[in-house]
Amino acid sequence: MQTKRLRMSAQLEAEKRENAELRLIVSNQREQMEGLSKQVQETEQTRIRDKEEMSKKRRLVGVLQLLLPLLLESNSKLFQVHRYWSIEAITCN
Repeated sequence: MQTKRLRMSAQLEAEKRENAELRLIVSNQREQMEGLSKQVQETEQTRIRDKEEMSKKRRLVGVLQLLLPLLLESNSKLFQVHRYWSIEAITCN
């Protein structure tokens, strides 16, 4: 009977150690999962910011594409007016 109690006590201690080791493993895995979850969240936030920035740049490019022909046309007209007045100034003198 004494031997059986010693064996059961030793087995109980072994199970307690194994249980503690398993708890440590689970705790470490939980920490790793939290770290990975945080990385995923940060990556997603970065992706969203990059997408918003790209959208702003596309809108800006669209506006510039609309404005460029107007600016070129107005510049051409200004050049013609300047040239006209330069010629007028030369011929009047």
